Amino acid sequence: MKEGLIKGIELALDIRFGELSLTVMDKIRAINDINKLEQIKNSIKKASNVEEFKTMLGIKE
Repeated sequence: MKEGLIKGIELALDIRFGELSLTVMDKIRAINDINKLEQIKNSIKKASNVEEFKTMLGIKE
């Protein structure tokens, strides 16, 4: 289930925000909590841009 969620998140990020959004995937792949991955998936729909998405997740680069 984790792998499927991660692949879905990666595809959704690429479609919604473009290739630059994929820079967060290493951090997302390291998450083992299915509920957290579901939250991330839902955040993609709510975020207006990549920076907002990163802020929602607390990701700093």
